[in-house]
Amino acid sequence: MKASFAWLPGLLLLGACAADPPRYVEYGPGGPVLRWLPHPLGPDETDLRYEVAIHEVERGLPRRRVVFATDLATPSYAPAGLPRGDYLWSVRTRFRRDGADWVTRWDAEQHEGLSILWAVEPQRGFAALTIH
Repeated sequence: MKASFAWLPGLLLLGACAADPPRYVEYGPGGPVLRWLPHPLGPDETDLRYEVAIHEVERGLPRRRVVFATDLATPSYAPAGLPRGDYLWSVRTRFRRDGADWVTRWDAEQHEGLSILWAVEPQRGFAALTIH
């Protein structure tokens, strides 16, 4: 009896559709700016900060982290000093709730169709970044 994996694309699509709010890259004369929707603070949450990780790409997969920006107060980040090329990026949120430190999962919504990254590393979503 052969195993059927016909259900797999539907499962991947469901995961992609259930992603957090959009993250995107704006390209301007000063270079790219990574943007995402702000984390909505609850009544008992304070000290909101974001972290961004940018990875080099090899064969469509993250190879090596080249940027780790922490303590960002706004939902945007302008990477500087990266050479031309293709990268993947992800963002997470840190905040305090009821006196304890909390952190969300790394996440970034895919905008260029489905990505095998959802299957390879489901706990972390990546978005594409190209430095021109």
